[in-house]
Amino acid sequence: MYTEVGGKIKGMAQFVCVVGILSCIIVGFMTSRTVNYSLNYAYGAVDLTNGATVSWGRFLLIAGLGSIGSWLGSLLIYGFGQLVEDTALIRSTVYEEKQYKTETEEKRLNEVSNDTGIYSGEKNL
Repeated sequence: MYTEVGGKIKGMAQFVCVVGILSCIIVGFMTSRTVNYSLNYAYGAVDLTNGATVSWGRFLLIAGLGSIGSWLGSLLIYGFGQLVEDTALIRSTVYEEKQYKTETEEKRLNEVSNDTGIYSGEKNL
């Protein structure tokens, strides 16, 4: 559950971006429909579209700016996920180097102590 957190954050950012863009398009279309019932009732006109007209400017404004905002927000979340991934990689690399350095240092000390006859924790027979 808590492994590969950076990858999960990046995946969630992509999901949020897609859902945000689709939501903005749907909401943009829904809010751009204006219903002019009063004109139909006042003049007694029969309108096959039920008085609905689409304001394309409003649709493009809501859908366009909302989609761009969703994309920019997801970029920030994705960047944070990349930062977490890179930090984990750096941590593992430093840990491996430290472990290697410790092992080689112990080997070197054992070789030096065996060459000089200094007691290294093992009984010399």
